[in-house]
Amino acid sequence: MTAALIVAFHWQMGNTAWDITGVFYIAVAATLMWMLGSSARRRSFAHLPVAEGRVVVVVPTYNERPDLLRACVRSLVSQTKPPERIIVVDDGSDTPVEPFDLAGVVWLRQGNAGKRGAQMAGLAHVGAAEWADFVVTVDSDSVIAPDGIEQLLRALSDPAVQAATSASCLVLNRTESIWTRVQDLEISLSNMVMRRARSSIGAVVPTSGAFAIYRAGILWDNAEDYLTEGTFGDDRRLSHYSLQRGQVVAVDEAVVRFEMPSTYRGAFRQRTRWFKGYMRYLPWEIRNFTGWALALRCWNLTLVALYPLIVGYVLVAIPLLGGQVYWQMIAYWLVLLYMQTSLYLERPEMAFRSRLMLWLLLTPLLLAYQMMVIRPAMYYAATQTRRMGWATRGVMA
Repeated sequence: MTAALIVAFHWQMGNTAWDITGVFYIAVAATLMWMLGSSARRRSFAHLPVAEGRVVVVVPTYNERPDLLRACVRSLVSQTKPPERIIVVDDGSDTPVEPFDLAGVVWLRQGNAGKRGAQMAGLAHVGAAEWADFVVTVDSDSVIAPDGIEQLLRALSDPAVQAATSASCLVLNRTESIWTRVQDLEISLSNMVMRRARSSIGAVVPTSGAFAIYRAGILWDNAEDYLTEGTFGDDRRLSHYSLQRGQVVAVDEAVVRFEMPSTYRGAFRQRTRWFKGYMRYLPWEIRNFTGWALALRCWNLTLVALYPLIVGYVLVAIPLLGGQVYWQMIAYWLVLLYMQTSLYLERPEMAFRSRLMLWLLLTPLLLAYQMMVIRPAMYYAATQTRRMGWATRGVMA
């Protein structure tokens, strides 16, 4: 269907010669069909046994709301596959974290050192390098489903898999504002389409900071580089180390809930922080990736480069020079977006009628969100990669 739409659009515009634009349209169609097909088939690990080994969880926290941190820790304590140790590291919060008594939880406080410093300090404190087989990383507002760790461990029973992350990321404060509602749809799209497709070939980049698991050697063997290389793009960097050894996959059954910014300014700052890692590691990825991982990176880079040219041509040049609005392009874009966001109908923990109504109503808003937040944040981040501070965390290198 996607290919048919693109070919029909190409011919409708009067361009019947198969020039470079025709090739580009077909390439986009083929990529979308592959992503949608892969996400529909989805790579499952539920049939695999739980990997044997000792698990340690590290939770860096910085100025987190106490109720969210408490919910995070309690969800980890209540796992069907309990970790041997849960380490909560207060990374210099303005108001010190108040520990609460739970078996297996270690509470630490240190001066502000950033997420990487907090993670590695917590692991070193309990001597995890000597005994842990797997390391789980979560954000301090992550609430993990009771079988979350168990489901990720099933993926790691495949010796080729070096890291696994959630493919079911739900916005905990979804109903707080229109921004959180749209982000819930956008994150579902990212996970159910893009992350599932990448998982089918074992090339997920990046893993989610909200919930991921790594073979312990990924962190121990790269500790020096991880601590000194930068202060953002942490999960992307751990994905890099993992891909150098094998596969990185996403697991549908491992559900995690977390909060997202409820304002435009908060959403823009968060996306800028995320994209700083995307931009900063571009040269490394081009030099070191191979196979599908490299192909996907180059394809994404091509789209990033062409996006402002296409949008400028359609929304500015044609209306000014030709005296008409190129509404067919916008309609075409929206139809393709509806096809992708249709997977929102699979979102758990919501009545089907609600999912259907939100899918119909929010998809056009997602188009606006992409143009107002995601793309501007991406290009702005490209100008900020030399600034090592984390835009929303107040941490400087």
